[in-house]
Amino acid sequence: MPYKGAAPALQGLAGGEVDFAILPYQSSFDAMQQQGRLKLLTSFSKTLPASVKHIPLISQSRTVPDFEYMISGGYFVRQGTPADRVAVLRKAIGEALNKPEVRAKLEAEGRTVVQPVETQQQANQYFDQYQTRVTQLIRSVGRKTNAA
Repeated sequence: MPYKGAAPALQGLAGGEVDFAILPYQSSFDAMQQQGRLKLLTSFSKTLPASVKHIPLISQSRTVPDFEYMISGGYFVRQGTPADRVAVLRKAIGEALNKPEVRAKLEAEGRTVVQPVETQQQANQYFDQYQTRVTQLIRSVGRKTNAA
């Protein structure tokens, strides 16, 4: 059953409408697991922040120990946003992500915080590399993509 986002999919899983879902980790999953509403099976990452080390890694699996998939995220603005505003936002976000208390909060939610990019070129390169990894993953399971 397709869902329009992670929140409705989580509701469907916790409510018993579906048996399986692949979702970005949220700390609320631990409480839901304790309540018997869901079971955390694995993380597709090869490493996890210390706060979520209790989640089994897919690299520990006998079936697909070399599998890895991370859901990348970022901050986005509307096309055509003036470069000076983008620079101010990029600087502010970078400063926030370098604060230990902000990093700790994100890592508590299972996020791996990478070094913030400083230029649009770096951001484009990061997302190009991400698209390449996802395309390779899709092709490795025998699917076709529209990517070149």
